[in-house]
Amino acid sequence: MQDGDILLCKGSSLTAQLIKWGTGSVYSHVAVMASAKLGLIIEAIPKGGVRAISVENYKEVYDLYRIKDRSSFNLSEVIAYLIRMLAREYDFLSTVKLGWGLSLRRMGLAQLLLLKATGQKKAADALQDYESRILTETR
Repeated sequence: MQDGDILLCKGSSLTAQLIKWGTGSVYSHVAVMASAKLGLIIEAIPKGGVRAISVENYKEVYDLYRIKDRSSFNLSEVIAYLIRMLAREYDFLSTVKLGWGLSLRRMGLAQLLLLKATGQKKAADALQDYESRILTETR
């Protein structure tokens, strides 16, 4: 592993399952390799908030993602930010807002396809306008 590698986690807890359902993803959260030399990962979890953990003690199932173009961001600043966030509480409210917005969008897309398939252009346009307003408000 290298500093800055991203661990795409496939959590199995209830919260992880809800996040995966709400986002339509196989991943529930991410962790970042803060120091490959020290084997130190930083992540945010519901029980414990933002924490650092040794890769040796990490029990999550994950896929590894490595950013190819590291010139697009300052890795030192990212790691410094993660370190400043240590011991912060888990942000349940933002997680719920994100999940709610994505769920509404998913339901809206199904409605939109049905409206378009049945030739109801005005209703489809109105639904798209409504969804845009809701997603803007939840951000």
